[in-house]
Amino acid sequence: MTSKNKKNVCIVGCGHIGLPLALHISLKSSGVNIFDKDKKKLKNIQNNKINFFEKDLLDFLELENKRKKLNYFFDYKDIKSNFYIICIGSMLEKTKKVSNKVLLHSLKNISKILKSGDLLIIRGTVQVGFTSNLAKKIIEKNSKLKVGSNIFLGFMPERLIEGDSLNELNKLPQIISGVTNNCVSQIKK
Repeated sequence: MTSKNKKNVCIVGCGHIGLPLALHISLKSSGVNIFDKDKKKLKNIQNNKINFFEKDLLDFLELENKRKKLNYFFDYKDIKSNFYIICIGSMLEKTKKVSNKVLLHSLKNISKILKSGDLLIIRGTVQVGFTSNLAKKIIEKNSKLKVGSNIFLGFMPERLIEGDSLNELNKLPQIISGVTNNCVSQIKK
């Protein structure tokens, strides 16, 4: 994958939520880092191949790939961002129970690369209190940083309609929350 690491924002998870958000941010900035553990999915996206429909997504993906504004990563250790948006939600298991295994694993791995001053936002569907209770504990344990003091953690609910998310990202106000008032302040910036 790409070895350059100039981009400050990293989108973790490049599915229905993450890829449109990555393109939305890239179109308004100097670019973005994209992380996904699925190497094949990243290669396909790098080659302008996506497996879901999103109005105008493919056109913008081709444009941003051509401009080399997207950097792709499948190893957490290679990412050098300061602002992480995790676009991995809860999954429904075959037993009909909600599972956060993938999200918890991602949080643990990202926590190991966080630096003082970094900001992390969870964007997706999770249980009430997940960010303040579970995510905060995982981040503080694995990063040795203190949420609200030298690392900032928040949540942005996902409320876009699939198929028109790029349009909605431009029109809908985004709701943000933070684990502490200091986190909210940093996220607003």
